[in-house]
Amino acid sequence: MTLAGGFAGLAGTVEVIGVHHRLLEGITSGYGFSGIVAALFGGLHPLGTIPASYLFGSLLVGADKMQRAVQVPSALVDTIMGLVVLFVVGSSYLSHQWSARRLRGSQGAGGHVMDKIFTTVVIVGILSSAIRLATPYLFASIGEAFAQLSGVLDLV
Repeated sequence: MTLAGGFAGLAGTVEVIGVHHRLLEGITSGYGFSGIVAALFGGLHPLGTIPASYLFGSLLVGADKMQRAVQVPSALVDTIMGLVVLFVVGSSYLSHQWSARRLRGSQGAGGHVMDKIFTTVVIVGILSSAIRLATPYLFASIGEAFAQLSGVLDLV
C-alpha cells in the first residue's frame, strides 16, 4: 500500500510540476479509475500494468482526437474501460469455476457442502461488487455519449 501511495504521489507531482505548474482543484480528472482498470487489465502484476497503462493512456489521448476528427463521442473510452472491468472480473470468475470443476472431477463426485457454499458466496460477492462498481461508469459514459451526439456538451 505504501508503494502504491508513493507512485500515486509521484504521478500527482508530475502532473502539478510538469503540466499545470500549480496545484488546482480537481486536477486528477479520473486517473484513479484509469489506474485501477489498467491494473486489472495487466493482471494485477507490476510488469503487466506497464503495457496496459500505455494502452489505456493511448485510448484516453485518442478519444479527444477521435471526437474532433471523426465525431465519435469521447465517452466511448469510458464505456470500454467499464467493459474491461466487467470482462476481467468475469474471466476470473470463469477460470475459478473451471478450476473448481477440474478439482471436483479429480476428487470424485462427493465434495464438501460447505466448500461449495463458501465458493458460491465468494463468487457472488465478487461479481456483485464488480457490477456495482462498473455499472455507474457504463451508464454515465453511455449517457454522455448520447448527450454529445444530441448536441449537449459537458454534462459532468
